[in-house]
Amino acid sequence: AGWNGLMISAHARAARVLGEETYLRTASRAMEALLGHLRMEDGTLRRSWAAGAARHPAVLSDYAFVIAACLDLFEASWEGRWLDAALALQAQQDRLFRDAAGGSYWLTASGAETLLARERPAQDGAVPSGNSVTALNLYRLAAITGDDRWRAQGDALLQAFAEIFAQSPAALAEMLLAVDFRDDAAREIVLVAPGGSRRAAAPLLEQLARIYLPNAVVVGNGPGTFGLELLRGRSTVGSGRAEGGHGRGAGDGDNGGRAGDGGGPAVAYVCRGGACDLPTSDPRTLAAQLRAVKPLPN
Repeated sequence: AGWNGLMISAHARAARVLGEETYLRTASRAMEALLGHLRMEDGTLRRSWAAGAARHPAVLSDYAFVIAACLDLFEASWEGRWLDAALALQAQQDRLFRDAAGGSYWLTASGAETLLARERPAQDGAVPSGNSVTALNLYRLAAITGDDRWRAQGDALLQAFAEIFAQSPAALAEMLLAVDFRDDAAREIVLVAPGGSRRAAAPLLEQLARIYLPNAVVVGNGPGTFGLELLRGRSTVGSGRAEGGHGRGAGDGDNGGRAGDGGGPAVAYVCRGGACDLPTSDPRTLAAQLRAVKPLPN
C-alpha cells in the first residue's frame, strides 16, 4: 500500500506540473485499485494484495503514504472523492496508531501482533518515516478543510520530536518540510471554473505549474467539493474586492455557497491565513501574486 502511495503521489504531482492527463489517469486508476483491493469493509487498510487476496495489517507508513497520495490526487484532479478518502483514512490512522498522550504515531496498529517493543518511527532515510509524512498530511488537511483540529494534531506531533530536532534535525529531514509548511503560513490557492472544468482553468493552471511553491494547497470546484469552506461563495463573476477569511469574495451572488455558478472565465483566489488577494482571471496577475514573498519574522 505504502509503495503504491508513493508512486501515485509522483504521478499526481507530475500531472499538475507537466499538464499531462495520462499521469493523472494512471494515478486515479492505481488509487481506485488500491482502495478497491486493500481497503476492507471496516475502512482499515491491508499492506499487500496478491492472488486475489489482501494480506497483513497495514503499518503506519502505508496509511501515511496513501493519505498523502489521496491529497495529491485531490489537488491534481479537483475531485472531492479523494479528499473524502484521505479524511476517512486519517480517522482510521488516528484510531489505530496515534499515541494520544504523546502526540506521535506508532509503527504498528493497536491490537496488532504483540512485539517486544512498539516502535515509534523517528528517522527519515531513503524512504521517509510515517510520522514525518503524517505531520505534513495533517497541516495540508488543516489548510484544505479549515479545521484547526488537524493543525493541533500536527503541532502535537512536532512537539513529540522536539528533542530529536534539537539534537539532530537532519535525522528528520522530511518532517522539516512540515515545519516549513506550518511556519510559512501556507497559501490556499482556490480555482473556480465554470462547471468545475479544469480545462477552462488551463491558463491559470499552466501559470501555477511554472512556479515552485511547496507550501501551498490547491482547491478547485470539481465534482464532490460542494461544502468545502474554501470554496464557499467563490464565483467566476467579476474581479472586484476580495474579502478576508474564507467567506464571500468579489462578485458573489446568492448562490448558496456553490462555487462557479456565475459563468464567465475561471478565477483564481490566492489566500494566506484567511486574507486573500484580489481574485483574478489573468495568468500574469496570478503569477505576480504567487511570486510575492513575505519574509518570516526573526
